[in-house]
Amino acid sequence: MLIHVMARLNSSMSIKLTDDVISRLKSHKIITAFDFIRELIDKIIAITALPFREIGVKMCQIKVTHVTATHHLLNLLYNLTHTLSENYQKYKLIIIDSLPSLFVISSDNHDDLYALNHFANVCRFLSNEYSIPIITVNSVAIWQDSEFSLNAPSGTVLKSTTIMKPFLGKYWSNIPNTRLYIEHIHSEKRTITVWKSNNNKIGTSIEITLNNSGII
Repeated sequence: MLIHVMARLNSSMSIKLTDDVISRLKSHKIITAFDFIRELIDKIIAITALPFREIGVKMCQIKVTHVTATHHLLNLLYNLTHTLSENYQKYKLIIIDSLPSLFVISSDNHDDLYALNHFANVCRFLSNEYSIPIITVNSVAIWQDSEFSLNAPSGTVLKSTTIMKPFLGKYWSNIPNTRLYIEHIHSEKRTITVWKSNNNKIGTSIEITLNNSGII
């Protein structure tokens, strides 16, 4: 099963963060995606108050790899297929966050499109052959498309349409089995909407609370 999670991203935001930007964010206590998993796990462990030995077991079951280039990701996944085939390790879940930082799809960038196709194939293989759910994270650009009247007073808007466009183009939209759109409402509130699913009604949504204790 390939599950695709999309988060809202303003069209003016940069997809990639430089080391200098990450350093500045940290100085203001803003967590970047790379640090988020480790710090979140620390908070969950503190809340659950698990015994020290059990904490060690849980932490050993989680592997976080920092990937900075497309070929690094593909090599990692191909090596993983070898590891699984030799029964070295068992994996219950793979999370890849996030795809737009690695694949830049455009009409004049064929290399990334080919790489995305290879990525989709190896994900299908891992999911089908070893029954591993794979969660990928994408971003959505949102903007307003307004239609103005030439005869009406200046600035009069006849029609305004909100356009939501996920990254990675139309090709990727057909790859995942399930697509979920997550929108930040306020504070700890999130809305999850089903965009694609074989088991759930399209357009179904639910509001959740996301905090250090988990999902409520």
